[in-house]
Amino acid sequence: MAEEAHIPFEDGMGGQGGSPRDQELEQLLQAHEWTSKLYHYLLKNTEHGKPALEYLRSRGFNDKAIDTFQIGYAPARWDTLVQFLDKRSFDLNMMEKGGLISSKQDGTGFVDRFRDRVIFPLHNRTGKVIAFAGRILGEGQPKYLNSSESRLFSKSRTLYNLHQAKTDIRKTRQFVLFEGYGDVISAWDAGVHNGVATMGTALTESHANIMKSLADEVIVCYDGDNAGQAAALKSIPILEGVGFNTKIALLSDGLDPDEFIQKYGPERFKSQVLDGAVTSVKFKLIYLKKNHILLEEDGKIAYIKDALEIIAPLPSPTEREIYLKDLSADLQVSFDSLKQECNELRQAMQKKAPVGDNKAKRWNNGRHKTGQASMPTLLPAYQVAERRLLFYMLQDEEVAQYVSKHLGDDFNIDDHAAIAAYLYAYYAQGKEPDASRLYLRLRMIVLRRP
Repeated sequence: MAEEAHIPFEDGMGGQGGSPRDQELEQLLQAHEWTSKLYHYLLKNTEHGKPALEYLRSRGFNDKAIDTFQIGYAPARWDTLVQFLDKRSFDLNMMEKGGLISSKQDGTGFVDRFRDRVIFPLHNRTGKVIAFAGRILGEGQPKYLNSSESRLFSKSRTLYNLHQAKTDIRKTRQFVLFEGYGDVISAWDAGVHNGVATMGTALTESHANIMKSLADEVIVCYDGDNAGQAAALKSIPILEGVGFNTKIALLSDGLDPDEFIQKYGPERFKSQVLDGAVTSVKFKLIYLKKNHILLEEDGKIAYIKDALEIIAPLPSPTEREIYLKDLSADLQVSFDSLKQECNELRQAMQKKAPVGDNKAKRWNNGRHKTGQASMPTLLPAYQVAERRLLFYMLQDEEVAQYVSKHLGDDFNIDDHAAIAAYLYAYYAQGKEPDASRLYLRLRMIVLRRP
């Protein structure tokens, strides 16, 4: 857990000093924090930053949003950051490994990785700066550039704005998933505070698992163009694979969320786009319909066949009936004939599926074959780690104080956060560790819950 949260950790809780690895981590985190402040200062307070500031304001980013997200600017010079870090006695080789700067091609020194770019700091879930994303101001490639992968930063495990959004996510038990940081910032300014984004990479199972530890539902709000909708379709099995109730937001005219908000305003975005998000099945049917020519009989028949492949596996008879009635009304086809075909297809699918198979929901799979005992469900690693941490907190007040200082209530599981809060209050009263007494007390609290 300490490694995941980028918190130095000493085995035994009582060692003197930190390991070289911990010291390197501290240096990298400090360098990233100072770099973020430097870029933000250059944007807000220098002549070099004025074009970038004008560009941001033309895109609808106000000063409050710029400050909230600590947006900055990297000048066009080759060594602004290199000199800044060198004067503060940072090891430039370490800074290069940490993704802040780059080596010269001839190996004679270092250059800034980001030049003439608007800079967006990237944070881990505890709010520490771990990387940067930059958008070029003028012409050139790549248009968007992220920090290189490092000990601090992994694109496949980083969600933009999670550190600020997690409070609202826990309250609503819902994510709004965007494609880019511009969409997240515009949505935040519009009052949507549970939005995150993947950083220049497709959604991964690691992203989904991190999200699932905080919420039960996700609204995928990708761009309204063909590429965005195709990406939304690909996200569905990943999100549903970890157990999310998944909805898809539909944006008109091929707009992205940022453009929609600028054009139609925050209230319409929330009421029409987010509140009007459709189920994953409905989205699949809408997406599928675009690929068939329904004016021709062959196209209509092919669409019905493909649509039934989506509807038939649904476990709920009510759900199947709702989609079949919509399909019947849309295509002017008999509901009874559609229902018969759907039932026949469902029976054929069930005959082919191995007993106990549940591929559509891997998170809920079990080995329940006839004559075999079911296998115990393995808990996720983070859940096991949190339970172990709480065990040590029950035994030792110093451990609880250390966790309170460095982690607070930032547990993935709400029940774990509640137990930790009780332990903090217990020790604050000057009481001695008493595992048996604490266990009984906590058990009584849990049993009294509605």
